[in-house]
Amino acid sequence: MRDVATKTQRDLSRCLLSIMQESMKDGYNAALDVPGGVGSYSRMKEAMHSATSLKVSSMYAKSEVKLLEGIGELVHQIASLVEQTSQIIAKHLGGVYSTYWDSRNGRSKQRKNQKTHYTLLQGINALCTVIANIQALVGIEREALNESDSDLSAEMKYSAENGDDSGYDEVNHRSVKSICVQDAGVDAVNGEYFCFGSIDGVNRYRKIGVWNEQDAKFDLFCCPKMFDETRRWFISIAPHGEWQGTSEFVGFYEAPTSIALSDLPPERGWVTVHNKLGIDPPPRIVWESKSNRDNDEESGNEKSGDEVLMKRNHAMRVTGSFL
Repeated sequence: MRDVATKTQRDLSRCLLSIMQESMKDGYNAALDVPGGVGSYSRMKEAMHSATSLKVSSMYAKSEVKLLEGIGELVHQIASLVEQTSQIIAKHLGGVYSTYWDSRNGRSKQRKNQKTHYTLLQGINALCTVIANIQALVGIEREALNESDSDLSAEMKYSAENGDDSGYDEVNHRSVKSICVQDAGVDAVNGEYFCFGSIDGVNRYRKIGVWNEQDAKFDLFCCPKMFDETRRWFISIAPHGEWQGTSEFVGFYEAPTSIALSDLPPERGWVTVHNKLGIDPPPRIVWESKSNRDNDEESGNEKSGDEVLMKRNHAMRVTGSFL
């Protein structure tokens, strides 16, 4: 970009100089045509002044037009270079990032990759600032981001500013044993979901509730990679013996995985599955750490997972704290 700006400046200087010389040509000729002898210098000066007075207004008008044309062309070239640069950066980063949050990696490797993820975000954040300054300098207006891009940008900015994985430690999946689902349009979905096994290495959460006047198991789970290589969280129930994700399951709400915390359901960004039985509004999620409850379960409780969930949910119904 610096080379393009320098070349354009030189070309403009040469062009403006030629316009000035062409405009002054009549004055030069008039000065050379004056009679010689005593007082010839004064006559040359007067002829030059007269010719210049006639050309000065048009001379600068032409130069101004040419200058503006040159600046416009420079802006266009820099805008094109900025666009090409952003495409190249996006292409290369796509290859880098696909490695660092590959869900097939082990847990320890994911934590190492998480640190690298934050380091990369710092560089991207600085690069975005540079590009924004260049665009502002040359008068390029950035296109408005859609809502999902805004959420992603905010998450990237937050991660980059923190610069470490402290947030990941605070809400690590190992410390989150229950999830509160709130404000969903389907009231039966609302409540507290407890950790109940895992699917493809990601915790699954379940609550026992009532659906169509019968006891039902409501699951909050992350589906393995789909046909488009993405993973999504679902809130649903399934007939007895059916695996979640089959054509028989009853889905209510879904959400994409979070970039920073792919092993926990996102707190926001849920949408209603209208072609099933979902009803607006979609829910919001609250992570809960139940360390005392974990210790009780790990100390030798031999009851099955479903029995534990039934007792918990029943106790909450009785006390009136069931959401």
